[in-house]
Amino acid sequence: MLKLHSWTALLGRTVLLSSSLVAFASFAQSATDIQASSLSPSASTAATLNANAAQSSLSGTLHKEPWCGCCTAYADYLEEHGIHVERVDHNDITPLKQRLGTDQAESCHTVELNGYVIEGHVPIAAIQKLLDEKPEIKGIAVPGMPFNSPGMGPEIPGTLPVLSLDEQGKVMGEFGRF
Repeated sequence: MLKLHSWTALLGRTVLLSSSLVAFASFAQSATDIQASSLSPSASTAATLNANAAQSSLSGTLHKEPWCGCCTAYADYLEEHGIHVERVDHNDITPLKQRLGTDQAESCHTVELNGYVIEGHVPIAAIQKLLDEKPEIKGIAVPGMPFNSPGMGPEIPGTLPVLSLDEQGKVMGEFGRF
């Protein structure tokens, strides 16, 4: 009886694990479907940015802490969209954020690009809007580390609020949803 009970418990865990994997696969497919159905604006924005990057050789500096994997993923994301990124590690990034004025809408990394600061996991469409419109602001930010942002998980266009920062680094309001 004990052997049967152990086998049943093991089988139950296997079924539970299998169910969890199926649920995760279903979630991942749903996120991919949502992203694919919303892809055309993002794809055209990325194509525009890639064309602009080819013409102007966009390059920026991404400041991060050395152990942050999502910062590396975000740098890769920018490079995939035509922005060359110099990656600079800081053991204590707080003084840099204070100097650049992004500490009031803080995330894990800060990018300096074309005279602007870009704080956090900002989608490429927001960066394109910033570079196209050239507003008189310090930069843009996505505070924290939202799951649906570039470098953090499947990006779902149109769902991520991006904030604008004034010259002192104070949040002015929403720059847009991307």
